[in-house]
Amino acid sequence: MRSLKGKVEVIELAPPAVQTELTPGQSSREGYMPLDTFVDEVMDLFLRKPTPKEILVERVGFLRWAERDGNFDQAVEILNAPRDPAHQPPVAQ
Repeated sequence: MRSLKGKVEVIELAPPAVQTELTPGQSSREGYMPLDTFVDEVMDLFLRKPTPKEILVERVGFLRWAERDGNFDQAVEILNAPRDPAHQPPVAQ
């Protein structure tokens, strides 16, 4: 591991639910982030200098910061709610 010190950077990528065919039918699920939108936002974040230690698209912010912001119970409720296109997670500020 010492031979890699200073040569390798570890960056965490925390995706939201993304429309892909990794699971059949997931590419058309309402409320999931379109893959091209996700990729565009991730690549824009990777281009920032310095590169963030965490790559978090806006859609995942409500969950990432839920405990810090005192919204943990609400975030869990949103994740466990029946899938309804009108029921979207809030965008983090």
